[in-house]
Amino acid sequence: LEDEKVREINTEDPYHFSINWLDGKKSLYRLSDLQRQCPCVKCSKNRENIRVHPETELLQLVRVGRYGLQLTFNKGCSEGIYPFSLLRD
Repeated sequence: LEDEKVREINTEDPYHFSINWLDGKKSLYRLSDLQRQCPCVKCSKNRENIRVHPETELLQLVRVGRYGLQLTFNKGCSEGIYPFSLLRD
Protein backbone atom coordinates (compact mmCIF):
# COMPACT_ATOMS: atom_id res chain seq x y z
CA LEU A 1 0.00 0.00 0.00
CA GLU A 2 1.29 3.43 -0.93
CA ASP A 3 0.40 4.93 2.45
CA GLU A 4 2.76 2.57 4.25
CA LYS A 5 5.67 4.26 2.49
CA VAL A 6 4.85 7.67 4.06
CA ARG A 7 6.35 8.32 7.48
CA GLU A 8 5.52 11.99 8.00
CA ILE A 9 3.98 15.00 6.25
CA ASN A 10 5.12 18.49 7.33
CA THR A 11 4.19 22.02 6.38
CA GLU A 12 7.48 23.81 5.73
CA ASP A 13 6.13 27.34 5.17
CA PRO A 14 3.00 28.85 3.56
CA TYR A 15 4.17 27.79 0.07
CA HIS A 16 5.74 24.34 0.64
CA PHE A 17 5.16 21.03 2.37
CA SER A 18 7.30 17.92 2.61
CA ILE A 19 6.89 14.19 2.86
CA ASN A 20 9.39 12.02 4.71
CA TRP A 21 9.23 8.55 3.18
CA LEU A 22 10.00 5.37 5.11
CA ASP A 23 13.06 4.70 2.93
CA GLY A 24 14.64 7.94 4.22
CA LYS A 25 13.94 10.12 1.19
CA LYS A 26 12.49 13.57 1.85
CA SER A 27 10.47 15.24 -0.89
CA LEU A 28 9.74 18.98 -0.85
CA TYR A 29 6.75 20.29 -2.82
CA ARG A 30 5.99 23.84 -3.94
CA LEU A 31 2.23 24.29 -3.86
CA SER A 32 2.09 26.30 -7.09
CA ASP A 33 3.93 23.48 -8.91
CA LEU A 34 1.49 20.87 -7.59
CA GLN A 35 -1.49 23.00 -8.52
CA ARG A 36 -0.15 23.24 -12.07
CA GLN A 37 -0.30 19.42 -12.20
CA CYS A 38 -3.78 19.16 -10.65
CA PRO A 39 -5.09 15.64 -11.36
CA CYS A 40 -8.80 16.54 -11.34
CA VAL A 41 -10.78 15.88 -14.52
CA LYS A 42 -11.41 19.56 -15.27
CA CYS A 43 -7.72 20.54 -15.00
CA SER A 44 -6.51 17.41 -16.80
CA LYS A 45 -8.61 18.37 -19.83
CA ASN A 46 -7.60 22.05 -19.75
CA ARG A 47 -3.99 21.94 -18.55
CA GLU A 48 -2.98 24.94 -20.72
CA ASN A 49 -5.66 27.13 -19.05
CA ILE A 50 -4.62 26.48 -15.44
CA ARG A 51 -3.84 29.75 -13.70
CA VAL A 52 -1.17 29.31 -11.08
CA HIS A 53 -0.05 31.99 -8.66
CA PRO A 54 3.48 31.84 -7.18
CA GLU A 55 2.03 32.85 -3.82
CA THR A 56 -0.36 29.88 -3.70
CA GLU A 57 -0.80 28.90 -0.05
CA LEU A 58 -2.11 25.76 1.60
CA LEU A 59 -5.30 26.14 3.60
CA GLN A 60 -5.78 22.47 4.37
CA LEU A 61 -4.06 19.13 3.74
CA VAL A 62 -6.11 15.97 4.27
CA ARG A 63 -5.05 12.37 3.80
CA VAL A 64 -7.47 10.47 1.57
CA GLY A 65 -7.40 6.92 2.87
CA ARG A 66 -4.19 5.15 1.93
CA TYR A 67 -4.31 6.64 -1.54
CA GLY A 68 -3.08 10.22 -1.38
CA LEU A 69 -3.69 13.80 -0.33
CA GLN A 70 -6.42 16.38 -0.90
CA LEU A 71 -4.92 19.88 -0.92
CA THR A 72 -7.03 22.99 -0.42
CA PHE A 73 -5.34 26.08 -1.84
CA ASN A 74 -6.13 29.74 -1.13
CA LYS A 75 -6.47 30.34 -4.91
CA GLY A 76 -7.34 28.22 -7.92
CA CYS A 77 -8.55 24.63 -8.14
CA SER A 78 -8.60 22.45 -5.02
CA GLU A 79 -10.53 19.51 -6.50
CA GLY A 80 -7.66 17.14 -7.24
CA ILE A 81 -6.58 14.22 -5.09
CA TYR A 82 -2.82 13.72 -5.37
CA PRO A 83 -1.94 10.02 -5.18
CA PHE A 84 1.16 9.14 -3.16
CA SER A 85 2.47 7.36 -6.27
CA LEU A 86 2.37 10.69 -8.18
CA LEU A 87 3.95 12.58 -5.28
CA ARG A 88 6.70 9.99 -4.98
CA ASP A 89 7.64 10.44 -8.66
